Amino acid sequence: MLTSLAILLALLRPAPTESVTLELRSDVAPPAPWVILWTPGPEDGRDAWTDIEGRTWVRAAGSHPGYPRESETRFTFDVEPGVYLATATAHDATTRDPTPAGMSEVFTVGEGDEPLIPVEILGGIPMTLHIIDRETKAPIEGIPFRLVSDHGVPVVHGNGNAVLLDRTDASGSRHMHALIPGTYGVDVFTREARVNDFVRYNDFPSRTMIHVRPGAINEFFVEAEPRFLTPEEIDAQFPFSARGRVTDPEGHPLPDVEVRVATGMGTLHGGGTVRTDQDGRYVVHFTPGMWRQDGGVGVQAAAFFVHKDGWFETSLCRQGNAIMSDLEGEALRDGAASWGIEDPSRIARPGTPLEIDFVMSRAARVTGRLVTAQGRAVANASFSVEGEVLPPASSVLTTFETDEKGR
Repeated sequence: MLTSLAILLALLRPAPTESVTLELRSDVAPPAPWVILWTPGPEDGRDAWTDIEGRTWVRAAGSHPGYPRESETRFTFDVEPGVYLATATAHDATTRDPTPAGMSEVFTVGEGDEPLIPVEILGGIPMTLHIIDRETKAPIEGIPFRLVSDHGVPVVHGNGNAVLLDRTDASGSRHMHALIPGTYGVDVFTREARVNDFVRYNDFPSRTMIHVRPGAINEFFVEAEPRFLTPEEIDAQFPFSARGRVTDPEGHPLPDVEVRVATGMGTLHGGGTVRTDQDGRYVVHFTPGMWRQDGGVGVQAAAFFVHKDGWFETSLCRQGNAIMSDLEGEALRDGAASWGIEDPSRIARPGTPLEIDFVMSRAARVTGRLVTAQGRAVANASFSVEGEVLPPASSVLTTFETDEKGR
């Protein structure tokens, strides 16, 4: 039987961006299946956590998106009877900062109860966590981790229905502007290898402890052990690839040219990027921009581009107008024909690299200034350059934007 539970937040500042999460104690009795939004696997602790008293908790409900709020500070949930804990956090999608945050006392909800549970969101101090490669000391983007308080409670940004993990940003960091001082643990989880990166970071065998102190520079570095994929693993995980060479019109190699593949249908979300070596050669692996429901690739675009400042590709990369497919026989022929492609050399197949070379020449340069009729500079104005012949999957030759002086 469902019962009504109200959460009242004592906010630092009432705002509709606050988020509440209900944690259900799952080691007391099996909860109703519908209660748990994410069910932990037998050996996966990502969706459950254990407090310092050995009690296991799972995320049972959240204030967003499925539950209404009665006001800016009051939330109502319909839940099964059980033992609960309520946590609250700021919910800012632009920063993914989980602070300031707060936690209720453990409470029991019985059949027919309608308790009102207060949660105080507390202020704190700034803290920055960096996760870096143990060998190169380079920042690691997108590696999953969990910050855990001395109570064992995950300090995680979220909307109440996600897994109990955070991830580092593009700089390999996570900044929190109002973390309550104290001792915290950092659990780091596996980040799978990425295309053309081919480095996997495994789960840490133990928790890293950090101490957040008032008046200190609370900046912490945690090192992750890299493992490079073997050639066999690369081919199995990223079976689509291409190789070739980039030269000038005289055949001289061009090093450090960006070679990019964009894949998908409509919007090209997938692909891969590498740079040429000193001999102008490249090998690029790329991923699909979308997957079919059966897990296959089907037929989708695979558009190749090269870029080097001050240079342009002499055929506008038209030789890179390709497709990728894992289909066979008549299904492949029909799919390729629907894209207007009959030449097998323009069809990327799993385990068979495409061969695509590019030739680049020195580019022309046009400079100017955009002003109003009164001669005032027009800043941040966007322009595009069009042409009769365009690169693959492109509607313009290039785009640019004026600076603060209109140049």
